This record gives sequence, structure tokens and C-alpha cells, in this order.
Amino acid sequence: MGDWLGKLFFQQDSLLYAGALGPTQPHRHHALQVVLSLEGSITVSKGDGTPSACGTAAVIGPDVDHSIVRGSPSAVLLYVDPDERLGRQTHSVCSLDTPQRWIERGASLRACIPGSLPKTWDEARHLVQTISDTLAACDAAGASGTLRRVVHPAVLRARRYIDANLAYDVRADAVASAAGISTSRLAQLFASDVGVPLRRYVRWCRMRAATGPLQAGSNLAAAAAEAGFSDGAHLTRTFRQMFGIAPSEIMAVAQWVASEVP
Repeated sequence: MGDWLGKLFFQQDSLLYAGALGPTQPHRHHALQVVLSLEGSITVSKGDGTPSACGTAAVIGPDVDHSIVRGSPSAVLLYVDPDERLGRQTHSVCSLDTPQRWIERGASLRACIPGSLPKTWDEARHLVQTISDTLAACDAAGASGTLRRVVHPAVLRARRYIDANLAYDVRADAVASAAGISTSRLAQLFASDVGVPLRRYVRWCRMRAATGPLQAGSNLAAAAAEAGFSDGAHLTRTFRQMFGIAPSEIMAVAQWVASEVP
């Protein structure tokens, strides 16, 4: 089984990978993650001594340490930004904290496993919507807790400032000033409303921003500069920390599929 060989589909609030799925090192990222295996079971682990679990589908909440111990020759990985519409819709799964619960939550998505991997943008978009609708239906039926939402206006102002200034000054004091609150208050709000420290959130935003240039064919150095990383090595280290693999392990073998909608 090739470790990573497939297609990447990118849209504003999600990234879908379809292809061979290899193992990863323990990592965490500010994205809700869905794993669907078309061939056999995958094994997931938390990396802290908690027993691993296996199944054909898994749902892993954002900012949770995890790794893929055994992959699949044919699988789908969906990464969803938890702060955008689709992420907020399914964000109640963030309370799941063990591999066994990830697999149990994934059981509701077994019917979503496609007969074959998506090859076109339209097929990928349809699969993302099917997953979203299924998770939302389970939440509405009381399968998990309430959705977490960003509600404080200062957090919204801070996020807008961060998005607009990733290549410039996004230190805590600058973000707090733009949000109109103190640095300590901003730290409290990010912990309660976003669920991660400000610094980690900025790294996630930079990683998300680097995806666009990489999709357009830029090299790591150019994508890093555009997203506010110090250099390509900084982007590579952050990518490995967030996804458990180096960007070269997937970018060299994965084919980007551009949107068919202008």
C-alpha cells in the first residue's frame, strides 16, 4: 500500500483528501476531522496510553492529540475548519476524547462511505455535504452535546484582524488592540469561545492561508512568505506538528483538483 497517493479538494471551510492513507505521528490541529475507509478498517490512537481503536469510520474533534496507526489503501480524510459554517454545524463532536468514542461517533457515517473515491470536484462537494447533513441529523436527534459558537464581538474583531494581517503583525498585543480589549482578556476569550490559545489559532490560520498558494503551484518558500511563516522550514515544521507528516510526503504525490465553479 502506498502511504499517500490521491487527490486533494480544497474549499473555503474544508479540505478533502481521497486516496491511499498512510500512518502519521501523533499530532493535533484546529480542524474537525472525519476519516472514512473504503477498504478495511483504520486504527486510530491518542498517543497517551489510551487504548487505540479500529473501525471503518472515525470523527475526531478539533485540537485533540491523535495519530493514524494503520491506514487504508483507499480512504477519505475530511478536514473542516471548526469556526466556519460547516464546522460550527458539526462542532458538538469536540467533546469526544478517546479513540473508542471517535470510532463510535464515526459509526453514524458508515452509510456515507462511497463506493469509490471522488474524482471530480462535484463528487467531492456532494460527499462533503452528505457527511455534513448526516452529522447534523445525529446532533439534532440528541446524539451529542450542544454546538459551541463564537459569540463575543471582540473575538470576531480579533479574527477579522488576524485574517487580514497574517503576513504582518499578529502578536497578541496588536490583535488585542484591534479588538478593543486587553491582552489578558483576549486570552480568556480565545480559551472560552474558540477553544485554543491565540498563538495556536494564528498558526492554524497561517496554515490554512498557505493552502491556497500551494494549490496554485507555489513552492513551500513562497507559500510560507504569503501566509506569514518565517520561511519554508517553519511551514514544514508547523505542518508536521499539525498533521503528523511533512508537506512533501503528500504534496509530491497528491493531485489538486480545482473547483469547477468560477
